[in-house]
Amino acid sequence: MTTTSATAQTRDWALCLADLGWHVFPLRPGTKTPALHGHRTCPGTGICADEHQGWEQRATTHLTRVRTCWSSGGYNIAIATGPSGLLVVDCDQPGHEHRMPDRWATLGIRTGTEVLGRVSYM
Repeated sequence: MTTTSATAQTRDWALCLADLGWHVFPLRPGTKTPALHGHRTCPGTGICADEHQGWEQRATTHLTRVRTCWSSGGYNIAIATGPSGLLVVDCDQPGHEHRMPDRWATLGIRTGTEVLGRVSYM
């Protein structure tokens, strides 16, 4: 896949998510870091004219802004879950230092996905 087609594909996904009402914002390529200025480097102009606006406040569903942002740069897509009305459960595998309680195994729970399955029936 060429860089241009990868950028176009990512832009199309960002537009699709924004069209669903999910507030999106760009991440620096290959990272989980917002591609927006931080508080210390805020120019105090534009959307930040009155006060600095963080990534959550600047996340948008505005399709023209999304199209402009993701038409260059190769940014990743992030979703501001709070403004989007989304609840996210992160089911990562535990590290070596973190184990699930032994008594959970007696309930048939061995993974984060199984925890989520149990919680969904409560």
